[in-house]
Amino acid sequence: EAVCSPSDEAIRFLRAGTGKEGWYTSELFLNDIDHAINVFEKSYPGCTAVFTLDNATIHKKRNADALSALKLPISPKKLNEDVSGTVLMRNGWYWTTDDHGNAIKKEQDMYFRTADGRVYPKGLRRVCIERDPTLARLKTQCREKGANGKPKVFSCRDRPPPDKPCCLRKFLFEQPDFNEEKSQVQEYVESRGHRCIYFPKFHCELNFIEMVWGEAKRLFHLLARVSTSPELERMVYTRVKSVALDRIQQ
Repeated sequence: EAVCSPSDEAIRFLRAGTGKEGWYTSELFLNDIDHAINVFEKSYPGCTAVFTLDNATIHKKRNADALSALKLPISPKKLNEDVSGTVLMRNGWYWTTDDHGNAIKKEQDMYFRTADGRVYPKGLRRVCIERDPTLARLKTQCREKGANGKPKVFSCRDRPPPDKPCCLRKFLFEQPDFNEEKSQVQEYVESRGHRCIYFPKFHCELNFIEMVWGEAKRLFHLLARVSTSPELERMVYTRVKSVALDRIQQ
């Protein structure tokens, strides 16, 4: 195997495939981000890194306890199920007013908790009504039929005014605490004191990594062909490292 990834080197290789090192997952990506932060902090102590990411699925995955309007239960069976041994959704928050009419930010637990340690979901309807009692008669969710004829969950087509949501799930989805949830990598990067931003969708020309790969591929094709995996890794490594900064910034 090629030896080209020491502990202080940011470039890593994944030998993907069944029977090898598997496939790239959000967990591996988060591990790579952790490694990159360690390398950056060692190389540039006291500085702040800015991680720029595209909108790939593994880049946007949220933590298991993130607020999700889609995951809040609605069926009686789910509402009566003790979930104390599972990953619980974090607390939400919403704006309301106190007795004097002043705006206050109120924390909201997504569960009922008993004295003996049991935990039961409040459910979608209860969470919404606690925020706005006038929503008591609003339907739970819109159910448009898909191409296969079966109802699609969370398929709102109506676009009512902001103060008149079409269904409870849509109402909660647009609440600030649910809508502003960050990805797990964004939360982790910021917990380490750095920044994480996302490129606009469908604009790969803004992504620096595309410039790196384009130039690295051009340089790679100038070299002779290789016959073994270690040689291939070594050549890819040298070509990526040889990409000049001005080529990335074009």
